[in-house]
Amino acid sequence: MGKSGRNFLVRGIIKLLILDSINEGEKHGYEIIKSIGEKFYGIYEPSPGIVYPTLQLLVDEGLIKEKYFGDKKVYSITELGKRTREQGLEIIDSFLNKKMSPNERVKVMRLMEIIKRSIYDQLPFLSDEQVKEVYKMLEKANDDLNRIILDLANSTLKN
Repeated sequence: MGKSGRNFLVRGIIKLLILDSINEGEKHGYEIIKSIGEKFYGIYEPSPGIVYPTLQLLVDEGLIKEKYFGDKKVYSITELGKRTREQGLEIIDSFLNKKMSPNERVKVMRLMEIIKRSIYDQLPFLSDEQVKEVYKMLEKANDDLNRIILDLANSTLKN
């Protein structure tokens, strides 16, 4: 699937996740982001750069309504949005179960975040030699992951 196809898929899932979040009750953008993050056990939250344009798209499509409370927009789901969400529940559940079931996938995602944060925090304090060692370790891990992915792709093509 090309990059635009992947973006379309992600946008479709985000639309459904937003509808699902708003179905729980009126929310402003930040609350929607946090609500979606909870579905991913706190290890992923969609960025405002994804959520806010998608909210506007959902308003334009008549799936949600917006109103202002002070300087904040609050979003609520429309009847059309509820029907769209209902039709997409199986997709939402499948996506969440495939991507984030509370098992090994979650452990992998948490470990990636821990490693990223550790490197980010400690990199300024490492010597040049230590930076080279960290780079070699990450390069090897990347090569190993690519090998696993290539093996999976090859076995899928054979079947």
